[in-house]
Parts: sequence; C-alpha cells; structure tokens
Amino acid sequence: MNESEYSCEFKTGVVPEMPMSSVCISTNSDLSFSSDLLCMSNSYVKILCIFSYVLRFVNVKKSNVIVSGPLCASELNQVENRLVRMVQGEVFSAEIRNLQCQKGVLLNCKLKNLNPFLDSDGVLRVDGRLGNSDLPYVSKYPAILPNKHKLTNQIIAYFHLKYLHIGASSLLHCVREKFWPLNGRSLCRKIVYEGIVCFKAKPVVTSQLTAPG
Repeated sequence: MNESEYSCEFKTGVVPEMPMSSVCISTNSDLSFSSDLLCMSNSYVKILCIFSYVLRFVNVKKSNVIVSGPLCASELNQVENRLVRMVQGEVFSAEIRNLQCQKGVLLNCKLKNLNPFLDSDGVLRVDGRLGNSDLPYVSKYPAILPNKHKLTNQIIAYFHLKYLHIGASSLLHCVREKFWPLNGRSLCRKIVYEGIVCFKAKPVVTSQLTAPG
C-alpha cells in the first residue's frame, strides 16, 4: 500500500473506536512485543493502527512534541516496515546476520533463490529481474515474509478482503506487488478456500437420489 492507498483506506480520517482495555506488553525484546501485538487483533489494519499510536506516544515522550489527529500515511508506512522487520528478525535471524556481515546467505538457505538484500530500513527484500522495471520500489523489491507466521496470514487475508474475495492466483499477484510470502501460492489457496464467503460461493454440486421403484 502506498500513500494514496492509505489515504483511501483511512479516508474518514478517524480510527474506529475500540472498547477500552488494559494491556500489558513486554518490551524486553522485539520477539515478545511482536507476538503480543499480533495477538491483539486478527485485522492487519487494526494492528498497524495500534502499533502506530504506540510509537506516536513513545516519540512524544522522547521529543516532548505533541502530535495529535488521525494517523498519516507516513506513520503507517513506517510502522509497517518496522513490524515486517521485527518478524523477519524473529524467523530469518541467521540470514540477516550474514547479510549484515556481507557474507551472503548460506548455500542451503531457503532464501538463496530470492537473492535477498537488506534495504536502508533493514527490511529483507527480494532482488530479481523487476529491479530494472519502472514499478514502484516496493513492487520491484517486495519484502520477504515467512510462510508460517500470523502476520503473513493477516496480510494475505487483508488483500483478500480488500480485493473482494478474489481467487488464489489473483490474490498471490496482488500480494506480491508489495510482499513475497514464502510458499505464497499454498498460503493464498488456504486463505481463499477456508474463508466463509468463498466457501459459500462454491457449493458442492450434488445429484438427486433416484426414488425407489
């Protein structure tokens, strides 16, 4: 999602009010924080909003500069990168460490064929033939997502709802415009076929039983 998409997604300028509750988040590590954060909601958009307000509060405390009003696209983009980076650090720690040391990825690494690199924000991205295209940066170098993680499922489910329950192949194409989930084809099929709306849209054809003579 670029800035215009965020503007459309949050065009009311107001984040929907949620029931007030007390939540204790352990900030001893990115791992515990991301796990606690992702358990707060199954909605990817809500997770971004929650994290954005948390970081806004932290920044206000550090700078003593009060920021009010609805979330802006730049805040949400920053939070999205940070959240993806936290999850990548949780799953791909060895690969990221090797790239930071300029050792490259291991020969038996599952990311080797993706020619991964770390961008200026520390996000692990795919480097392929699209690098020579005129596409936006996030489409030329999509962020890598693990295949067995709650965030990946939430992101795919978000795109599935955003594009009105499209099929698995179209869903994968839309997701890959910004993210590269490992084993993405299977994940998209799972999201599509396990969804209630899509399940009802594809009823099983049955034949009528012949009455006994």
